[in-house]
Amino acid sequence: MTDRGNDSGTSGAAGLNRYGVRSVVRDLMFPVLSALILFAAAQTIDWFWGWLYCILYLAAFALMDATLVHRNPALLNERGKRKPGIRKWDMASLLLGAVTLLATALVAGLDKRYGWTISFPAAGRAAGVLLLIASFAIVAPAMVVNRFFDSTVRIEPERGHHVIASGPYAYIRHPGYLGAILFYLAAPLILGSWVTFVPALVGVGAYIARTALEDRTLYHELTGYQVYARRVRYRLLPGVW
Repeated sequence: MTDRGNDSGTSGAAGLNRYGVRSVVRDLMFPVLSALILFAAAQTIDWFWGWLYCILYLAAFALMDATLVHRNPALLNERGKRKPGIRKWDMASLLLGAVTLLATALVAGLDKRYGWTISFPAAGRAAGVLLLIASFAIVAPAMVVNRFFDSTVRIEPERGHHVIASGPYAYIRHPGYLGAILFYLAAPLILGSWVTFVPALVGVGAYIARTALEDRTLYHELTGYQVYARRVRYRLLPGVW
């Protein structure tokens, strides 16, 4: 996810093109791949919390994309394009994010199989469900208002790239990354696996570093961002950072 300046969403009248369809398919394939890894590692499908995690994961992406098809299909069309000139740190953080996300499924499945986590509090699992829901509740509105919510860090003056502090951007500068971090924390809680916090926290660290690097890029390269940053002081967590 990339938070880069926000604009009001477009209506669904224009619809998806082939790039938008590619974006939706890609979004839905990732939770399916995670599910395959999770249950293959667990060597069982008799796992309530595993199914709940996968169903919530897939449903959240499906609902988010359905909302974008209606409210901001232009964003899906842009996200589905392959664009050159990706910065090295951008590509590295994207790869690390993807690897750690799949690693959470792998480690949680292995934990289920070998019983590394002996007990896990029910309150922790409930908190995980709430965090996952909160994650997408933050990301979806950000994507609706931000037609520049691309998968890579790019300044695009040819598309009128600029900053508008609406929606969740009125409170924090990178709501998409906050949502991603909450999702990483939700996974080991729902799946009831202490050891899964290892790859999850690596993923959290990757997104914190990505936030800092992207924020610095926007500060120096996106017109109006410095003024916006002085008004909206916090990158991820109000009152903290």
